[in-house]
Amino acid sequence: MSVTNRYGLFKCPCCDFFTLPEQSGNTFFTCPVCFWEDDGVQQNDPNYTGGANGVSLNDARCNYREFGACSKEMQPFVRVANKREQPDLTLPPKTGTLEMRDLHVE
Repeated sequence: MSVTNRYGLFKCPCCDFFTLPEQSGNTFFTCPVCFWEDDGVQQNDPNYTGGANGVSLNDARCNYREFGACSKEMQPFVRVANKREQPDLTLPPKTGTLEMRDLHVE
């Protein structure tokens, strides 16, 4: 099951912002926020350094947290996430609560 935000965008596997127009994994779409190129091989093996990117997905995630891009070379190309790319901060309304009296133990 894939998750989208309220605008129908999919989450980037590197920066976790919703920048992908399709579910991640072999879209080869480049995220404008972290400049990670979506590569299914690297998503399936996050320590793999080959493929579409010069660094592994795990290293790219650390790099993004440290300096805001998947790699130092990509820093000039990144931008701040816009409102449509942010995660949804509202939770769906509660449909009910579970009470102790609702539990049935045999």
